[in-house]
Amino acid sequence: MFLLSTSFFCQVTLLSCMGQAPDFQTNRMRFTKATISGFPRWDKDGDGWIVLRESTRAIADKANQGDEAAAIATLHEVLRGTVWPINAIGLDLVREPARRPIELPSWEGIFGRMAEAVNARKGNLFGPGAPKIDGIRQGREGDCYLIASVGAMAERNPNRLRALFRELSTNQVEIQFQGIPIQVEALTDAERALAASSGDQGTWVSLLEKGWGVALQKIRRESFGNPLDRAGRGGDPALPIRYLTGRKAISRQILLEDGASEIMGELDFTLRSAMEEKRIVCATTDRRALPKGLAPNHAFALLAYAPQTRMVTVWNPWGVDYHPQPGLGFRGGYETRKGRFSVPLSEFIRIFDMVIIESARRVGDD
Repeated sequence: MFLLSTSFFCQVTLLSCMGQAPDFQTNRMRFTKATISGFPRWDKDGDGWIVLRESTRAIADKANQGDEAAAIATLHEVLRGTVWPINAIGLDLVREPARRPIELPSWEGIFGRMAEAVNARKGNLFGPGAPKIDGIRQGREGDCYLIASVGAMAERNPNRLRALFRELSTNQVEIQFQGIPIQVEALTDAERALAASSGDQGTWVSLLEKGWGVALQKIRRESFGNPLDRAGRGGDPALPIRYLTGRKAISRQILLEDGASEIMGELDFTLRSAMEEKRIVCATTDRRALPKGLAPNHAFALLAYAPQTRMVTVWNPWGVDYHPQPGLGFRGGYETRKGRFSVPLSEFIRIFDMVIIESARRVGDD
């Protein structure tokens, strides 16, 4: 059977997936130059070190633009990392990479990706045909639970998603989260470096991401911190489903000891009805060994289900392509394009440990 669960999920780091940007030496020179230039402004107490409190303030500062924005976003990502043993950065660590702890990733590689995001075309709120799932990519924030939910909504009911937005001015948008209006200002360059993107679809994904962080701060009554970082602390897809749709979400854990036939029978019925009614469905992985190309502790969107073949179409919010080596079978992974891949239901239950489904019941219904 399925069991109700309140487990939380977050995204693993994207560094190993994305790799380093090209032209490493050029990135090193740009990163060093931009950091030396911006450091005196970022170091508010003048002690010669940048700490998380200071980088959090700096990424929200519109004065940081271009390479300086990419550089402070890079330092911010290093400082907020939970597995990297560093809590303060001085210019010596920027100028002399050999002095950095060996566990740290290449800052220049991170900077290259940040600079690409900063220099990407901004566009309007919605580009032609938006919102749609193709082109969405999760950024540096650990909010796969949110982006998976948004991707599923863009695929299943894009008009409902678009109706959440209202432009107030050239720099501000209002987004409705379960009837709660959240006013969001345009992202700074540094925030754009960290945020999710939607290709040529406009700025709606990154604005929704920032707006969700503001909403969480209101819900949790928090007064400090960057909204993007708040959204990126990980979470359960059930919460954004609730606030995006105004409907309750049902979380069901997959327990293999209950028997594959019983689990697949229940899932077959659940997915048929959910897809017919265009409801949001997400699934999550835990720490078990997974096929190549898939990440543990990560949330995915379910886009389609074919009852005749019992094939499930799944979407990874990283939006990446993956091409498995032939002959490796289940462990080799699945052909993936723009995050989409198909998996038999019999293998789906071995990969995912939780299914989260938008229900027909509205929030507040008894």
